[in-house]
Amino acid sequence: MKRIICNWNTLVLWVVLGVLTGEGVARGDTPLTADEIIRRTVERSETAEEREAASNYQFRKRTVTEELDSKGRITTRKEKLYDVLVQAGQSKEKLVEVNGKALPPRELKKQADHDAAERAKYSKEKPARKHKGQPKEKLATEELTARYHFTRLADETVNGRVTLVLAFEPKSGKLPEHELTDRFLNQMEGKVWIDAEEFELARADIHLRAEITLWGGVLGKLRRCEFSFSQVREADGIWVEAASKGIFEGRKLLDSMTIKSTTEVSDFRPLSATPEP
Repeated sequence: MKRIICNWNTLVLWVVLGVLTGEGVARGDTPLTADEIIRRTVERSETAEEREAASNYQFRKRTVTEELDSKGRITTRKEKLYDVLVQAGQSKEKLVEVNGKALPPRELKKQADHDAAERAKYSKEKPARKHKGQPKEKLATEELTARYHFTRLADETVNGRVTLVLAFEPKSGKLPEHELTDRFLNQMEGKVWIDAEEFELARADIHLRAEITLWGGVLGKLRRCEFSFSQVREADGIWVEAASKGIFEGRKLLDSMTIKSTTEVSDFRPLSATPEP
């Protein structure tokens, strides 16, 4: 099994992605409203830890990050291959290759520590200790979804399954803004496709509605951020990332920058519940 994914592996964007998962099509003859779907979304997410505790699986993840100059030419390209293990609700990534080569253990550890530090910087988590996994993120919280106004659109089929389609945008008025992450979340809008049977996020298309400046624009500016993401349901009921891609354009100090991120996931394999030695 092999699926092409484009990924936003900066966890800030991972958090935004996970804003929404969904709930069933209707109760009786009355379709669920957008607010009902979101309420059940949060309820579903609150039980995610319990469900994940019984899920054990692994897969390979290949990420590609490209930086482009003002003329669209690639200036740097980095490709990384990870072995990912999810066991008893804990997710661990092991970096195995960089740019198609198996690096010496010391260099691989340096790269892996850098990745963990970058995720921690944007997600307020601490870098994982050696041999320790990270609990999987909840896909929706009441605090997060409260930032947005949702509108229900027509239902659509995604990967052979019926989904509930919602548009979302930031609510009017003052929204929480304590950190850079809050400023980012408060400017996101887009659409989500929610599995009608199991209430999981099947797809999301998200973008910035207005640019974000750092220190009044002196340190930098994020002018464009577009991100798409999808999940698929495996035969044993496990939902796994299936496709994502992101493009980010802005300025850091005086230098314009464009970053594209893609990921490829393959070799999904469920495991027994036997703990890792």
